[in-house]
Amino acid sequence: MEELVKKGLVKNIGVSNAPCLSVLDMLAYCEIKPVTNQVELHPYFVRKEFQDFHDKWNINVTAYAPIGANAFPLKSDEQKKMSIFEDSVINELAKKHAKSPA
Repeated sequence: MEELVKKGLVKNIGVSNAPCLSVLDMLAYCEIKPVTNQVELHPYFVRKEFQDFHDKWNINVTAYAPIGANAFPLKSDEQKKMSIFEDSVINELAKKHAKSPA
């Protein structure tokens, strides 16, 4: 990917689902660090320490499934029932700011 950036064929490098240890490994040898790491992130899966780590290294975190990932087959039945569209706190905040729950 670095060669593609150097040739001007892509502007940036991004990774997906890279844990912090993998990002540290990349940073140890890369010439061009990743601009973003795309991971599952939503109100029920905030991952504050993960975000803080990426902030420290100035790497953006891009949310995958930002309104929830209820359809994933590995989720428990309880997790599949969780919905930001029915969450009272999220709906209160949405109403307060004249926004949709999404």
